[in-house]
Amino acid sequence: MEFNAIQYRRKGYAVATDEQLARITRVPKREFMRRGINQHTLEKICDPIPVRAVKLAKCLKVLEEYEFGQRKS
Repeated sequence: MEFNAIQYRRKGYAVATDEQLARITRVPKREFMRRGINQHTLEKICDPIPVRAVKLAKCLKVLEEYEFGQRKS
């Protein structure tokens, strides 16, 4: 596993890196929504629009859990 720091912006907003976006696009949107990520938040993350850093961190955590589950299977 690699550790990538979240890029913060003013007022606690962050944008996903290109590598994170590539990983997110490999996962079906429905899978994120099942795990509690709002569809509109996910669309903003994929369109490199700044979202609250907490929301991006939650999305990345869900991504890690999904990828870990896929490796175990």
